[in-house]
Amino acid sequence: GHNLMLEAEIQEPISGQDVQITLDIGLQAKAEEMLKGEEGAIVVLNAETGEVLALASSPGYDPSVFVSPQGGRERQEILTGKPNRMINRAFQEVYPPGSTYKVLLAAAALEEDVIDKNTTFSCYGKFRLPNFSRPWHCWKRAGHGKVNVVDALAFSCDVFFYNVGHRLKIEGIKDWSTRFGLGVKTGIDLPGEQPGLIPSPEWKRSVYKNLVPDDPSEWRWYPGETINVSIGQGSCDATPLQISLLMASVINGGYRLEPSLSASRLGERTRVMEDDTVAIIREGLLKCIEKGPPAPSGTGYRAKIEGMTVLGKTGSAQIMSLEKHEKYATEEDIPKEFRDHAWFMAGVLDREPKIAVCILIENGHHGSSAASPLGKEIIEYFYESRNASVPVELAKGESNGRDGS
Repeated sequence: GHNLMLEAEIQEPISGQDVQITLDIGLQAKAEEMLKGEEGAIVVLNAETGEVLALASSPGYDPSVFVSPQGGRERQEILTGKPNRMINRAFQEVYPPGSTYKVLLAAAALEEDVIDKNTTFSCYGKFRLPNFSRPWHCWKRAGHGKVNVVDALAFSCDVFFYNVGHRLKIEGIKDWSTRFGLGVKTGIDLPGEQPGLIPSPEWKRSVYKNLVPDDPSEWRWYPGETINVSIGQGSCDATPLQISLLMASVINGGYRLEPSLSASRLGERTRVMEDDTVAIIREGLLKCIEKGPPAPSGTGYRAKIEGMTVLGKTGSAQIMSLEKHEKYATEEDIPKEFRDHAWFMAGVLDREPKIAVCILIENGHHGSSAASPLGKEIIEYFYESRNASVPVELAKGESNGRDGS
């Protein structure tokens, strides 16, 4: 009878549900290869659907060491070593968005009629608040002269956005950030997503009430904090996934998307910008990629691809003040852990599918030099691999992994 009992307990396996993933496997591999030796992330989305085509993070780890009997030391290194290999930097780690956030400020200001296409502010290299002794600097110390929103995006003028933030006030900035999905979870269908943070007076009060209960002056929100937030500094934090969605909204005509890795689950679309706002921002982000002369080059000119309409925005997220930077003779002298993080977000308007890309390189200095060439490389790779001829033996209805299957 013993044998019978065993047989009764053996059950045939039951198939679970099939999951179809949106990742483009070739693109994912390319993104991971591009990040080798760096700490950072690359996100590529279908800008109209929110489908995630690549979600790469570095450094990664080989999951097989967790099942091999010999992998003890490697397991220990992965679990406790620095940098942290266990998180996906694309959506489980946050960074100050830096100048990529200027796109949100521009959108908010245009939507609120705080500025229009012709509004100019004069940039002489610094911005002053009334009754404040210390000025806020533009990254371009000589200044940008008289600047409208298109040029402020193309050349990343800080002073223009200090003015814009001052007019919008922190409440306006916070409200629009939430509408666009910054400081809140994107709703991606993966566990462990970080929401990031766009600070507000309420947030500051709740945090500092606990930190310094006896000093109410520390709980207040100061006008200078709004100025820092205007260029994505201060306490601002965002994930590369969120920044890729900000870019997607410009590419898709003004919609905030819910990103998704499961092909059967298309997320919500919410209108966040009017057509004329989208058109003005696109013009600035096109000019950002232009190479001069006659006009000066935009900050993202290294991502220009002949015969393709690429829009982009560079950024660098400061992790130490400019005053500290100035102690070092050259940028290469700055210890790596103090170097700015490099951002680049980009998108393509005149190819199908339209994509949005975000690249973040930790401690990579400038978005313009460290991240924008990678943006060019990944965009070229994606469309070239799409156009590559399909091998004959795959044409009989098998998948070659390029069509999202």
